[in-house]
Amino acid sequence: FPTLRTVAPKLTDAPNRVSLRGLPIHKPVIVNAATGSGDGKHLLLASLAKLLVGADCPRSRDASEVGVAKSVTINAIVVIAASAGGLAPLRRIINALPPSCGASVFVVVHIGSHRSLLPSLLRTSGNLPVAFAEDGAPVEPGHIYVAPSDYHMVLEANRVRLNRDAKVHYTRPAADPLFASAAEVYGERVVGVVLSGGDGDGAAGLRRIKKRGGMALVQRPDEAAEPSMPRTAIEIDH
Repeated sequence: FPTLRTVAPKLTDAPNRVSLRGLPIHKPVIVNAATGSGDGKHLLLASLAKLLVGADCPRSRDASEVGVAKSVTINAIVVIAASAGGLAPLRRIINALPPSCGASVFVVVHIGSHRSLLPSLLRTSGNLPVAFAEDGAPVEPGHIYVAPSDYHMVLEANRVRLNRDAKVHYTRPAADPLFASAAEVYGERVVGVVLSGGDGDGAAGLRRIKKRGGMALVQRPDEAAEPSMPRTAIEIDH
């Protein structure tokens, strides 16, 4: 497993469940892209997945704590930004999530208006259902939602929304709108992840996640194919 520059989450009373409360999140956690093994096969962010979901899945939280209808149970909300060079680490993250994972995972890759096969690629990598997000779809645990071409993906209370608002960092979809909306709605339940990519998308949103009590994870810039996004996420934190 790659090393992480922080302590692991504290275990709650429930076995195999994780609470993000009380973690040291003054700085983004910088995650190695590989174990350093010669062939690079046992890579990446399996330990990140363990950090996100423990041995099984994240602790649920009563929805009334985050202003959602009381009948709704909120699991961890994981938001991931990737661009150039980010597909390989993204697939390793998805592959490491167990079938029993209760997190809801949202992925933005800078595809612009181009046709995307990302859900199909991620399905071959992991154990959870993956699909393009649809406007108005409910947020379900154990599901992976991918921002479709030319639409920003944002979150409301237990709901996914798509829009064609102005491009952010010259792109649509962009990560900052997703990250910021997740932070506002779900607060400390959010884990934000910035992987390889150009420009600085995700940095401002990651900072918002931290301010709202969530956790920030950043791929090591020196191990990213395109280090600009992770480097900017680290620099904007200072």
